Amino acid sequence: MAMTASDSDKGLANVDTQAGVVRLEDYQPPAWRVREVVLDFRLDAKATEVRAWLACERVASDPSASLRLDCDFSAVTLAELTVWPADRVAVRDFARHALADTQPVGLVNRVQDAIEITGTLPDRVWVETRVQLNPSENSALSGLYQSASGLFTQCEPEGFRRIVPFIDRPDVLARYQVRLCAEKARYPVLLANGNLVATGDLENGWHFAVWHDPFPKPSYLFALVAADLVATEKTVVRADGRPALLQVWTAAAHRDRAKWALDSLEAALRWDERRFGRVLDLDRYMIVAVEDFNMGAMENKGLNLFNAKYVLVTPETATDADYANVEAIVGHEYFHNWTGNRVTCRDWFQLTLKEGLTVFRDQEFSADRLAEAAATPEAAASARAVKRIDDVAVLKAVQFPEDDGPMRHPVRPRAYRAIDNFYTATVYEKGAEVVRMLHTLVGEAGFRRGLDTYFERHDGQAVTCEDFVAAIADANGRDLSQFLHWYDAAGTPEVVAHWRWVETEGAAETPEPLHHGAEKRVVLELTLEQRLAGWDVAAKPLVIPVRMGWIDRSGRALPFTAESPGEASLAASGRDASAVLVLDRPRKQWRIVGPMPEDDPVPSLLRGFSAPVRVRWAETADGREPIAWLLRRFAHDPDPFNRWQAGEVLHLAAQGAIDDHGRFSAEWGSSFLNAWHAALCDASLDANYRVRLLTPPSEAVVRDETPRPVDPVAVRARLLAWWRILAQAIPAETLWALLERQDTTGPYRFEPQAAGRRALVAFVLKLLAIRSGSPMASAADGAASAVAAHLSARWHAATNLSDRLAVLDAALAHPDEAVAESILAAFAKHYEDDAIVFDKWLQRHATRWAWQGQSPETLFARVRDLTHHPRFRWSNPNKVYALVLAFFAHNLPVCAATGEAAWAWWTDVVRTLDARNPLVAARIARTLEHAATWCEPYRSAALAAVQHVAPMVRSNEVREVLERILATAR
Repeated sequence: MAMTASDSDKGLANVDTQAGVVRLEDYQPPAWRVREVVLDFRLDAKATEVRAWLACERVASDPSASLRLDCDFSAVTLAELTVWPADRVAVRDFARHALADTQPVGLVNRVQDAIEITGTLPDRVWVETRVQLNPSENSALSGLYQSASGLFTQCEPEGFRRIVPFIDRPDVLARYQVRLCAEKARYPVLLANGNLVATGDLENGWHFAVWHDPFPKPSYLFALVAADLVATEKTVVRADGRPALLQVWTAAAHRDRAKWALDSLEAALRWDERRFGRVLDLDRYMIVAVEDFNMGAMENKGLNLFNAKYVLVTPETATDADYANVEAIVGHEYFHNWTGNRVTCRDWFQLTLKEGLTVFRDQEFSADRLAEAAATPEAAASARAVKRIDDVAVLKAVQFPEDDGPMRHPVRPRAYRAIDNFYTATVYEKGAEVVRMLHTLVGEAGFRRGLDTYFERHDGQAVTCEDFVAAIADANGRDLSQFLHWYDAAGTPEVVAHWRWVETEGAAETPEPLHHGAEKRVVLELTLEQRLAGWDVAAKPLVIPVRMGWIDRSGRALPFTAESPGEASLAASGRDASAVLVLDRPRKQWRIVGPMPEDDPVPSLLRGFSAPVRVRWAETADGREPIAWLLRRFAHDPDPFNRWQAGEVLHLAAQGAIDDHGRFSAEWGSSFLNAWHAALCDASLDANYRVRLLTPPSEAVVRDETPRPVDPVAVRARLLAWWRILAQAIPAETLWALLERQDTTGPYRFEPQAAGRRALVAFVLKLLAIRSGSPMASAADGAASAVAAHLSARWHAATNLSDRLAVLDAALAHPDEAVAESILAAFAKHYEDDAIVFDKWLQRHATRWAWQGQSPETLFARVRDLTHHPRFRWSNPNKVYALVLAFFAHNLPVCAATGEAAWAWWTDVVRTLDARNPLVAARIARTLEHAATWCEPYRSAALAAVQHVAPMVRSNEVREVLERILATAR
């Protein structure tokens, strides 16, 4: 996950020396493997020394095959390297023991970013190295680096070569024995993978710890920690009766924030035992909070390193969303222990094998946890729907645009220059959707059988996506070979849907509903469009599970039977009356038989988002579902996910109907606004679900759904207008009454009902603030001063961060800029000593909309000036993400409208960070990946910035992003 790359990964695959591209089809197994690794560290922030002994074994049939060790010499100073015949040398107690007259073997040569050992080599050798590192100068945060006063590692994907020379690829698995030696006063805690086997004191105030990991692992899972930390811990009894120690390590000052992470770790352990039969294999499992970290967390075997923001939570310093994120990410990294660690990926092209599968598992974990905490079965179903909505909203906001941009790639990429650039929403979130489709096709029991088979076959191996799908197929007696196309097709598939009435079998078709009493039959036709670049859907059709139902005018679910020639019929009945139709040909028809009403029934297609596809309806010119159907489903669809989906499409259609003066006069507008009003006031709906149902789609989704070329400034203007229309559609007294009915007093608890009430309060506060700026507002029904006074009172009464941010976000939408500035200042003062919460303050500045009419130049200047704030650090990824990345990624209209000054700053930021931390720089570079789709003058201005900085960058990460953007523009 931490990002660094080189052009010389010839051990993984042959490299195109002109383009520096690594390709999947060039994969070759390693000529040598490492079976055992012994590492001896003398740790110091400026001068760390590492002695390593690698037990290497030839696996190639060619006796002349050289032994190649990857080494990043920008981080590693090689002092010694010697190769010894294994039959004359043993390594014990972190020292070499050789028979008399033993001589080194082989010839050692430095080749680019690698060491090539040639000559006559026996089949088994020990490679002994001594290297020197300077962790304090490692600004890339890959390999061994300093953060605060401690030393930490990040080795995925290619960071281990920045520590010692190694065959640094995921299909080389070895057992590790590690000794850490350090100054005890400065680094009292010494941690590594596996089980602790020895500790002791050394001379001159130093001490040591020896760790042994009994399970073979690839080098990217290696980790160590040397720091002044304290543990929050608990001993649990595993399902097999053995005890295990769970620990969360933090700075002493943050010990009170670690309990939720520890509780989440235990919950993940229990869930994996119960749902998938996976038991923790090590006697100790550790999480460590790190202040400087490029990603969210890293699943190093038994020693997970976490970005501190995903560990440290209390009600005063974390929101409901933060609590949910900590639980999900702790679960994700723990679940990697089996899906990623015990069974890992053969090469980095198979990254989704571990990430997509594990995202699916963490999504299911979170959904189950929310449902377990619900008070009733109805509340549990609503909680599951909220989780599914949140996951799909991320997919549509991030992954769908990625599928339409220059960084488009299959779930399993076919080529890369820097693998760091492919830790993407496609690999993770779309990869999870691919796994979810498998789960849908074989069912819960079948999926469990398949995973059991997968683990039984491949424990301790590095495997491919084909191996995973084969295990699911074989365990269920299914042929899933066609399903593998999902791993290789790039882009978002589009399915065209159409249905029509027909007479009973053998009779002529009629376009009208049949007379009362006749048997009703409908033909549903689904067609997979040819819009995937470089993919022939006719020759290689995807397998698309389409869960669907039918509803009548009142929203009642209609039972039906679906029939397709040559297949068993599917019956749908019960409360939701849904069935899964499998589109496995370019075009397929089903006869739908059931008690269809004479007034047209409405299909509810793709329930639960059963496949990551776009649906286009043949019934309309623009391909959107007919408005009448959407209105019925928004008001009545018994499937909560599809009810939300109908609302999302209606929101998009409404914004498209707003004129240049901000007016909305569509003939169906009042029907939608009335239904929206009714849903807001419907107390039978779970509060969390209501907020999702009523909130307009994100700006990223709106841009993605807007015909090209896109005017990003106009998109923002329509969103501002639509929020104002929604706020004005609700009487102020209704909003005040809703606030009064939401009891958020009492001690903070993170559970679905309480979090839902807080979310609904935040939503209503924002509506009140927006409404108070309307000419319709008066002193009696919600004028600006009344709302401002209420926000001030709520700020002073707030007892947790969720409530405080609800006030701040509403204040930022208030028409009086002084109200926003007052709450911003109060927030900064209240949290001035909290680095993590400070990031939320930065992020609000970065993503601020011009509710008070500020000029784009004013908003931009404030963001740029905040980089000089004493608490902002360019070396800390969280700070850069919160302010700089958030501004370019989520305030595009301000950037575009500001023009040259904004893009000049973007250029400077990318160039500077490229030399310091390429992963962070590449993320910022990607904020312009859709510039070629914008209208003028914004397109040319942004692309000129890309063209200007491209010759200046040196990292593969940033170069690959910029070249792809420019290639698309051409």
